[in-house]
Amino acid sequence: MIDDTTNPRGVEGVEGEPAAELRLGAWDRWVTDRHTEVTARLFGGDALCQRQPAIFDELTDHYARIVELALDEHDYRVEHDISEQLRSLADRLGVLQAGPRDVVELHHAALRGKLRDVVSSKGRALAAEGQFLLLELMGYLVSFYRSLSYGARQPRIGSPPTAAKGPGHDR
Repeated sequence: MIDDTTNPRGVEGVEGEPAAELRLGAWDRWVTDRHTEVTARLFGGDALCQRQPAIFDELTDHYARIVELALDEHDYRVEHDISEQLRSLADRLGVLQAGPRDVVELHHAALRGKLRDVVSSKGRALAAEGQFLLLELMGYLVSFYRSLSYGARQPRIGSPPTAAKGPGHDR
């Protein structure tokens, strides 16, 4: 279980360590947990970062830009249509047959890269904004798969995952 060290007031964490860094430490432990990786492999689910490393890196950079834009929206009251960008990213992840763990790894990699070079106050803001974006992105990915399972739509990018095909969905 992830140790929630959320710090809404921006107070420093244990021994002066910023709360955002504590949260990422918890993500580090979860992302590197080998028990869930073994289970995923038993069901034929290699991680996206292993199957398509170049695409994963591209998506990580794209998601990191979305996090920055979301922070700009919050700080400067500008409109970047973050929800549509996340929906589009979720569609692409769905076409690549990404799962929840892939989304978490994407989020973790993007924030880890962003927090490496920022001051503590911006790091806390990025981590807080990122938590909301992670949930929104995960929700859009669920909607992507749900709509495919109902046969409601074809994905906007590429072809549907082969796993979504079943009786009555043969072409």
